[in-house]
Amino acid sequence: MTIWIYTAGRPSNSAKALSQTPGFRRLITGKGLKPVDVIVNWGTSKPVPWPTKVLNSAKAVSLAANKFFTFASLAGAGVNTVPWTANMAVAKEWQAEGATIIARTLLTGHSGAGIIIIEKGDELIEAPLYTKYIFKAREYRVHATKFNVVDTQQKVRDPDQVPKSWKVRSHDNGFIFQRKNIAPNETRDALAIQSVKALDLDFGAVDIVEDKHGVFYVLEVNTAPGLEGQTVVSYQQALTELANAAIA
Repeated sequence: MTIWIYTAGRPSNSAKALSQTPGFRRLITGKGLKPVDVIVNWGTSKPVPWPTKVLNSAKAVSLAANKFFTFASLAGAGVNTVPWTANMAVAKEWQAEGATIIARTLLTGHSGAGIIIIEKGDELIEAPLYTKYIFKAREYRVHATKFNVVDTQQKVRDPDQVPKSWKVRSHDNGFIFQRKNIAPNETRDALAIQSVKALDLDFGAVDIVEDKHGVFYVLEVNTAPGLEGQTVVSYQQALTELANAAIA
């Protein structure tokens, strides 16, 4: 069995890194693909045009890519997310109560794209989705399959940059991932696995915030997360286990 990484032609350093690990190859044209092989769909909503086992269907990836559909699906499965609404009137009520509102002008944006922070007293803009800001004691990216947690990272300040925003902890705003000194937490792990299952994914990187009371909230689920170092090795092992289970 060979495990093929498929991106529908989209460049991806993570897909490239995975394809260079034992048992994995990059799938471009379908040449060399055998019926017993497994395809890992790396973040594309385009249907895989070859009749073989696929991890992360195009339909599930498309669902996870849309923030509104993601929240709706997670809510339907009882997953604890940040408060969200598509109703501007509800967002105005939150704002009147003193909450900071995160307006998402792009439902399929990533890396902070399409996010507008609206403080109390600021004019609320029209957007297809709003979330209530939860004060973050910590923010994590929990890489998980539908069976277990693969790796856990925490977003921390990049020591070489001055943070542009503590509310949106993206790379562009001066934050990086690290995995040192992260205390194990069964509730956080269970929430990540539950999120992957709720979106009918086989694997995903779940962004989770923890408030000062220790309550966890899901922000989103990534289907083509950035990988490097030990995380590549962890994914190689986890995807191999999923592939073996898929053909068993």
